[in-house]
Amino acid sequence: MLPITMINWIPNYLSNMPLHLQLAKSVKQRIINQTLRYGQILPATKDIGIRLGISAQIIKSAYIELQNESLGLLQNNGTFAITIKTQVMKINTLHS
Repeated sequence: MLPITMINWIPNYLSNMPLHLQLAKSVKQRIINQTLRYGQILPATKDIGIRLGISAQIIKSAYIELQNESLGLLQNNGTFAITIKTQVMKINTLHS
């Protein structure tokens, strides 16, 4: 499992964007940039919530958002497994 510091996200409470979407956007960008890769496991919602001082439900909502975009799977223990592989390669090819 990745250390919580790999998330490297700071909530912007002044933004009009909800916190769960801010986090999902940050993780998605790290997947596109391949900072986060196929098979890596993001920490449990509770652990990130405690570290960032926000509710685990916000983290879970972000993970669900990423799951809905087919970037990974929210697991029963609250962790998130990155399952995207070939689509990242296609995205990077388009941006080259």
